[in-house]
This record gives sequence, structure tokens and C-alpha cells, in this order.
Amino acid sequence: MKKRRFINFRHLFLPAVLLGVCMLLSLFLIWDFLPKPPIESNLENRLSITDLSVFSELTEPVYFPAEIITIPGTNIATTLDRVGVLDDGTLEAPEAWNKGGWLFSSSKPGQVGNLIIDGHYDDNFGKPAVFWELKKVKPGDKVIVTDGAGEDFVYIVSKVYFLDIDSSEKSRVFSSNEKVATITLITCGGVWLPGESTYSKRLIVSGVLDSGANGLAKALMSYYVASYVN
Repeated sequence: MKKRRFINFRHLFLPAVLLGVCMLLSLFLIWDFLPKPPIESNLENRLSITDLSVFSELTEPVYFPAEIITIPGTNIATTLDRVGVLDDGTLEAPEAWNKGGWLFSSSKPGQVGNLIIDGHYDDNFGKPAVFWELKKVKPGDKVIVTDGAGEDFVYIVSKVYFLDIDSSEKSRVFSSNEKVATITLITCGGVWLPGESTYSKRLIVSGVLDSGANGLAKALMSYYVASYVN
């Protein structure tokens, strides 16, 4: 009786594995040499333009609300509350006698336009208030305004004058030059008018931003942001 012969598959396993590996390598090589679909040519340009438009905003100066005013040579050094314009069109005075008021709709420290700050001359009992010594300020003096980020902005006083409360020139006090950063300080002056519970005049102090003293910090910030982006 003849014995059955069985095929020994163990001898075929290694050649089969080698054949499979060779086929996979061949497929990878063929795929590598196949032509690839073209990448969108303007993808890089679109990304760079987008990045530029986003980061270019970071290089623009950022301004913060006025927080503190200091006038060297006087005892004026106080925090600022935000004030607005009353229904009759007059500038709102700060509630506290010992604080100044920053007109929040006016310019911020260092920003082009007119930064407007007012303060009481005296209190209801005639005692000196926050801007009592504003009358000591003269052209050439410095006014320092600190913003919410802790940065100091120096303004140089250019003009000091009195204005009647019924003067037609009152509106000019609030005018703004959109090319120059200016400051306007306002307090009472003249004589007391009992019937109107106010003074007959307003003391106006005007100044211009000392760009040499304040421009360096902004320029350095823009430089470092631009360097980081590039």
C-alpha cells in the first residue's frame, strides 16, 4: 500500500514572505515616481498675505485710558475718573474734589487729537481742590499723564489763558487736531458768581505731546513685534 505524500508548506513560507516584501517595495517605488497632483501655486502667497495683515495690526500703537496726571513744580498728582458731557453740553466735573476727570470721548494719552482733563479749583468751603495750583503752570512746563498700562506721556505746555463762561470761543477748547497729540486742562477761575454757583471764567492750559520723550517706547514696541514676525 502506497503512503500518502503531504506537501510541506514550511519550505514555502520564507519564499512567500520574501516575494511579498519585494512586491511592497516595488509598489512604493512605483508610487514615488508617479506624477503628483500640482499644489496650489498661490497657497504660500495667501498664507503670507494673511499673516502679514494680522501681525501688521500688532505693530500699530495701542493706546490706553488716562489714569494719572502729574504736573512737576505743583502739588498736582492725582488719579483720574472718567467724565462725560452733560445734557446742556457742558463738561462734567469729577465727583471728588481731589480727583481729576478725563473726558472718555477725547483722545487717550499719546494719541493724536485732544486729550481733555478737568478738575475742581476749590470745594464748597473754598478750600483748595485738585487743580488749585493749575494757575501756577506756565508755557514750557511739563504735564505727565500716565495711562492704564503704566506708561508716562509728557506734554509741554504751550498756552495758558482765561475764558469767560459765556464766551463764543468755548467750543474751540474741545476742538481736536487729528494730526497732533494735544492736551487741554480746565478748571475754574475769575470771580465767584453766587447767583450761578460757579466762577466767571475758566482757566485753560493747552499743551503738545513731547514726541521725543514718548515716541521711543512706541517705536521699540513696534520694532520688536515686527522682528518677531519676520
